[in-house]
Amino acid sequence: GYGLRRFVKPYDRFMPLLMTSAEGGMLGYALYALLCGADQTKMYAMVDIGQTMFAYTVFLTALKAAGGEKMTPKFIVKNMLTNKACIGMLLGIVLGALGVHKAIDGTAAGEIVTSLLSFITAPTSALILIVMGYQLHVSKKLLRPVLTTMGLRLGVLAVVCAAVSGILFAIIPYDKPLLLALMLVLTGCAANAAEEEEEPSGDTAG
Repeated sequence: GYGLRRFVKPYDRFMPLLMTSAEGGMLGYALYALLCGADQTKMYAMVDIGQTMFAYTVFLTALKAAGGEKMTPKFIVKNMLTNKACIGMLLGIVLGALGVHKAIDGTAAGEIVTSLLSFITAPTSALILIVMGYQLHVSKKLLRPVLTTMGLRLGVLAVVCAAVSGILFAIIPYDKPLLLALMLVLTGCAANAAEEEEEPSGDTAG
């Protein structure tokens, strides 16, 4: 990221950060569900959870700092405790660690919960992609740096993805869903900032 940032001036200060995280919640899960089925998203979750924790702590702090804001531990904690996606993820981790799923699995309540989740998640993937497409606004001024950033990011992380996959599947048996999860996490869009950053001219470059 540091070596390539000269190609995307005046947004070069953000380039290293855009090599570190990927958009999972709004895009990765939706695409993975369409590719492998909504019932297989747990595989993507296992691959994505580490970088998601990173995105809501280190990444967000570094992004704000790069934008000129002063970061404090209080801000980091507050962001984690008030961000709905982060709260949902933490609740899922806690409930999983407590074995709540195992406790209700096989019971009448478990069947109801499973059916309800399937009913909710079935149309979600397509709806997320439709909403994201509808909210996409193209700016001629930002088109070149955005496309340049995407190309450089994809080129670098494709190499990283190939290396990680090669090492991983040399240790464990090949698994296609796992490979697809790795590909989406490592070559997907950069993580979306919690708040839009300001351009030097005053336009937004979120």
